Formats: sequence, C-alpha cells, structure tokens
Amino acid sequence: MAQAKTLTTAEIERLLTHINTRKYAARNRSMMLLTHWAGLRIGEVACLRWSDLTTTDGQIKDEIRLLPGNLCT
Repeated sequence: MAQAKTLTTAEIERLLTHINTRKYAARNRSMMLLTHWAGLRIGEVACLRWSDLTTTDGQIKDEIRLLPGNLCT
C-alpha cells in the first residue's frame, strides 16, 4: 500500500493562514492541528469531549487515550 501524502510545512502555514480568515477560525485551526499533529481522524476529533482533553481541575492533559467505545457515546 502506498504512503499517504502529507502536507509540507509551507502547505500547513498556507492552510492556517486561510483558516484564520474564515468564520470559526479558532475551532477550525484546532481541528486541523489535531488531525495533523496528533494523527486523529476527523471522526475522532468530532467526538472529543472536554473530559477527554482536560483534568478534573481544568488543566490540559499531557496525554490523551482514546479507547474503543469511548467516542460518540
């Protein structure tokens, strides 16, 4: 199976620049970066909950674990 093409640094910057000109830029930027840097699929990003990303005291977790059955339930 062939390797999927990934975006270059210049392409990412160009995409982020475009996203910043659109409505809901912060949300869309976060979603794009989660797919690129964390390797999440768009369905996984769409199903994330705050509790998946933050500790009980509101701090961002150092690591998240997405287990089967935890998404979109």
